[in-house]
Amino acid sequence: HETISNLLIYPNPATDKLVVESNTKGIVYIKNLLGKIVYKTKKNSSSLNIDTSKFTSGIYILQLNEINTKILIQ
Repeated sequence: HETISNLLIYPNPATDKLVVESNTKGIVYIKNLLGKIVYKTKKNSSSLNIDTSKFTSGIYILQLNEINTKILIQ
């Protein structure tokens, strides 16, 4: 079981882009509140930029490995 070190997600709320910074590599999922995966990508470096301009406004769950964080997209 790996812990996430220094997970930083900004800006929150996001409009055009979301930045995920962490020393941990893995799969990043963004799910809606029903649990449906709306975005999935591999995180291979310390920083990941996600284009959120096409997302519907609302609350989502960002998951990196075992860590789940609520994000707001406007």
